[in-house]
Amino acid sequence: MLSMTIVHYPIYDRKGLIQSSSITPFDIHDLSRTATTYGLDRLYLIHPSPLQRSVAERILGFWEYGGGKDWNPCRSLALQIAEVLPSFKFAVDAMVERFGKKPFLVATTAKILPGQISFIDLRNKLDKEHIMLVLGTGWGLTEEVLETCNAILEPIKGPTNFNHLSVRAAGAIMCDRLLGECR
Repeated sequence: MLSMTIVHYPIYDRKGLIQSSSITPFDIHDLSRTATTYGLDRLYLIHPSPLQRSVAERILGFWEYGGGKDWNPCRSLALQIAEVLPSFKFAVDAMVERFGKKPFLVATTAKILPGQISFIDLRNKLDKEHIMLVLGTGWGLTEEVLETCNAILEPIKGPTNFNHLSVRAAGAIMCDRLLGECR
């Protein structure tokens, strides 16, 4: 089983400073649709700011209780997978509460680091335990978050040296590589 967590804090900015990024409606909609398409258990949106969480919850509420549910039932269904929480720890705790044990935490990065787990090896773990993919926004997850994870996934590589995917695109590619039919 697979779940996904999108961390908006703590992350790095382009100068290497720890900061937060905004939760965007695109992230909420697109990642929820991806997560639902690939059968993920849950999508956690992480932000410590009550205002940011409130905006995200308002968007989700529109599709759950507001006019969005009648206007586009498919979108409403996809957004049911998303949950907004104040910290990464809360997401891990939620998984422990749901499944009785801590998930296998897999951080993601665009950097090549020693000892990264391959998509193939991670795919082989899916039948054995619950895996939580941890994606960062901005310029990536902080060392603090990376150190709490059990593994770091190899980066997504294309045929060029350019490597700066949106979190939405990266999440979709990872889901397809781990759960797609061509696996």
